[in-house]
Amino acid sequence: KLNIRKSTKSDSSTIFNVVNDAYKPTVGNTGEAFKTCNRFANIDKVEAMLDILWVGELDGKIVGVVGIKAIGDIVDIGPLAVSAKYQRMGIGGQLLDFAEKHRGVACVHVASLRISNLAMYLRRGYEEVKELPITEVVPLHHLSRHDLTVKYLQKR
Repeated sequence: KLNIRKSTKSDSSTIFNVVNDAYKPTVGNTGEAFKTCNRFANIDKVEAMLDILWVGELDGKIVGVVGIKAIGDIVDIGPLAVSAKYQRMGIGGQLLDFAEKHRGVACVHVASLRISNLAMYLRRGYEEVKELPITEVVPLHHLSRHDLTVKYLQKR
């Protein structure tokens, strides 16, 4: 069973590796890739977010990470990452279940070409509430493509 707990500073390097591993398909400019860099450029970027990061462990090993930022009755979820080796085992769903319980309205945002991610959120009852050009959301120097959008999804 997945044990979900608040992240600590000693988790930083594992979080860095798990998230960057899970987000690797987004780096480049073919397929589902649209970025020039990893999700976390360095450990400092992880440590700056530790207050909103939770980790999912199997047998004491961190296999997933979820960011949970609660504002009023809304919870903004992300990053959501599961180590490549542990994907397709329901771990992302368990992390989402945990995050969604924090507030009344759950929010995520997904790049338009991440079709499998979008499909998963729609299956879970999320609805698209807005869409913006990716160039308005992600810094230009982080993008390898500019022809995409970011879809904002909500689940009530």
